[in-house]
Amino acid sequence: MKESVFDAFFAPEAIVLFGSVKAGKIGYEILKSIREGGYEGKVYPINPGGGEVIGYPVYRSLDEVPEKADLAVISLPQRAVAETIVECGRQGIRAVIIISSGFSEVGNDQAEKELVKAAQAWGIRLIGPNCAGLMNPWRRHFPSIEVRALPGHTAFITQSGALGGATLGWAEERGFGFSKFVSYGNRCDVGDTELLSYLADDPETRVIVLYIEGIDRGREFLRAAREASLKKPLIAIKSGRTRAGQRAASSHTGTLAGVDEIYNAAFRKAGIIRVEGIEEMFDLCQAFSECPLPAGNRVAIITNSGGPGILAADKAESLGLNVAEPSSSLRDALKPSLSPHSSLKNPIDLTVESGYEEYRLAVEKALLEYDAAIVINVATPYLDSNGIARGIIDAAQKARKPVVTNFMAGRIVREAIGILKEAGLVNLATGERCSFVLSKLLERSKALGRIPVSLLDSCIPHRQNSLRERRFSGGFPLHSLIEKAKEDNPHLLEPEALRLLHDYGIPVPRHRWARTEEEAVEAAEAMGLPVVLKVVSPDILHKTDLGGVALPLQDRNDVAKAFTRLISLGQDGKRIEGVLVTPFQSHDIELLAGMVRDAQFGPVITVGLGGIWVEILGDAVYGIAPLSIEESEEMIRSIRAYPLLLGLRGKKGADLRALGELLVRLSRMALAESAIREIDLNPIFPLERGFFIADARIIL
Repeated sequence: MKESVFDAFFAPEAIVLFGSVKAGKIGYEILKSIREGGYEGKVYPINPGGGEVIGYPVYRSLDEVPEKADLAVISLPQRAVAETIVECGRQGIRAVIIISSGFSEVGNDQAEKELVKAAQAWGIRLIGPNCAGLMNPWRRHFPSIEVRALPGHTAFITQSGALGGATLGWAEERGFGFSKFVSYGNRCDVGDTELLSYLADDPETRVIVLYIEGIDRGREFLRAAREASLKKPLIAIKSGRTRAGQRAASSHTGTLAGVDEIYNAAFRKAGIIRVEGIEEMFDLCQAFSECPLPAGNRVAIITNSGGPGILAADKAESLGLNVAEPSSSLRDALKPSLSPHSSLKNPIDLTVESGYEEYRLAVEKALLEYDAAIVINVATPYLDSNGIARGIIDAAQKARKPVVTNFMAGRIVREAIGILKEAGLVNLATGERCSFVLSKLLERSKALGRIPVSLLDSCIPHRQNSLRERRFSGGFPLHSLIEKAKEDNPHLLEPEALRLLHDYGIPVPRHRWARTEEEAVEAAEAMGLPVVLKVVSPDILHKTDLGGVALPLQDRNDVAKAFTRLISLGQDGKRIEGVLVTPFQSHDIELLAGMVRDAQFGPVITVGLGGIWVEILGDAVYGIAPLSIEESEEMIRSIRAYPLLLGLRGKKGADLRALGELLVRLSRMALAESAIREIDLNPIFPLERGFFIADARIIL
C-alpha cells in the first residue's frame, strides 16, 4: 500500500474499478484508457455480472479481489456511491475517484454530504464527484474519460472537466505534454489547495496550471498557492471577469470591489500569474519550462523585417517592457558586421540579407546590454532558416538570458522550429505573443522578489480590547450595535469611526463631537476657522447626499446657522446625535482607501482615486490583508492617478510612505476586528507630510 494518499491517486500499484464495463459505458471507456495507456499495475473491474472484458476478469464484488488496491475508481449510479465508499473503507482503500454525477451539480447537496461523511469515517480522500478523473503520463496511469495526455512537465488542475478535455485535445495537436492532469469536479473533498501542496514537491512538474471557476477556503488556498509559487510558476485561468456577479455594497469601497478585482488581488498575493485563456497558457508553460527569468525589463527586438518587429515593440511597451534604443557602443560593435541597410535602433532590423553570423552576433551583443531578446525571422524559401536558428541558439546558450523566437511562417520554417525546440528555445506564432511571454516572465521574477507578510488570519492588534468590548464616546457598548446588525445594517457614527482609526495608529484630523450650538461654536473657535460641520446620525450614511455637510464656515455665525440646519435634518424621523466639527481642508487630488470583507479571502484593502471620481473612473487597486509596506506602496504605484501624487507643475508630491502605512494599518485593523464589514475613507487629501481624512465610514 502507498504511504501517501496522493501517491495512491497518482502512482497506485493496484486499481479497482466499480461500474458497468459494457462497451460504450463510462466504466468501459475508463478501463480501455487504462489498458491502452500502458498501465503496468493490476486492474480489477468490479460488477455483479462478472465475466471478462478486454482481457480483464470482472469480479462480482470487492471481496473477491485477490489483493488490496491503492485506488478505487467509481462510475456507478448516484444511489450506490456512498455504500461503495464504505465498502472501500472496510478493505483499507484510502484514495477514491468518483466519476459519477447526480450530486451538488444538480442541487443534490445532501447526497454529496453523505459521501463526505462516509469517507471521513474511514479516512478516505475523495476526488470528485462529477469529475473526469486524473492522469499521470509518466507512470502510464490514465483513469480518466478524456484524451490521454502526452508526458510533459506541466501539471493541469481543472474545475471544468469539459474544458480540461478540450485542452488535452489541443495539447495533443501541438505535441504539448503534461506531468499530471486532475479534473476534480464538485470538489467535495480534495481540491486546489491539497493538489497544490502535492504538486509543489512533484519532481516531474515544473509548472502548475489552474482553471478556476470559484475557490472555497480562500485563505487556505492562498497559503498553499504562495508556498507552491515559491517553488514553481503557477498559472491561473479564471472565468467570470465581468461585474455581473458583483456584490451589493453599502460604501464606495464595496461598490468598487467586484469579484474579478478581488481575485486579481488574491492571485498577486499568492504569486499566481493570470492569463486570459488556453493559448496564453500554452505559451507561458513553454516559456516557464525553458526560459530563465529576466533580471530587468529591458528588451531587445532583433528582426529581419520591419513590420513584425514594430508590432512586437508596440506590444512590449504596452505591457510595461522597456524597448530602449541601443547604446552607441552596441551600435558601434554591430555596424561593421551587418548590412549597411540595417537599422540599429530597437527593433534592430538586420534585413533579409542576414544569416547565421549576423543573427548570432546581434543576439550575443544585444544580450550584453539587454535583459531579454525577442528574435524574429520572417522567412523566404531561399533563406537558410536552419542556419539562423543555430546562430540564435549559440548566442542564447552563451548569454543565459531569456530569448524567445518568432519564426514565420508555415512549412518553410518547420525544420528550423524543430531545431530551436530541441535546443530548449521557445518559438511562438507572433512577435506580440513573444512580448506577452516576456512580460509574464518579468512578473514572475518580481513575484519571487516580493515577500508578503504572513497570510495567517491572526495578527497582533494595536490594542488588547476587541471591538465588541470597547465603550466609545457615545457612552454605549458597541456589542449592542452588533446584535442589531441584521435589522438595522448599522454603521459607526463618524466620531466613533475616527476613534477606532486612531486606536490603530491611523492619523485622523482634529475633531469635536458637538451636541449643542454652543459646543459647536466653541469647538470651531478653539480649532481655528474655517471649519467643517457634518451631521452625526445613525440613520444617515451618505451625508453629502442629504445636505449633511456644511463647509467652509468662516465665522461663528456661519457655524451657528449650519448647526441649526444640520439638526433640522432630524425632522423626518431621522435620529440626530449632534455634529462633528473638523478643520476645513481642501486639495486638488482626492483619494479613497478602505476595506471590504470578502467571503473567501477575508479583508480586501483598496486604494484609488476618490471624491466624486470614485465610481465614474473606478481607478482603484486591491490587496489581500495583511499588507506589508512594500505591498501597499506597490498598490499605490499601480493606480492610474499615481503620476498626480508625484507633484506636477511645481507642486510638491504626496507623502507616499504615509499613504502606504495607512493601508498597512487598515489591513491589521480589519484582521483584528472581524465585526467590521466595510471601511470607507473618502475623500483623503494627500499632503506633503501625511494626509487628511475628510470623511470616514465603518460599516458593521
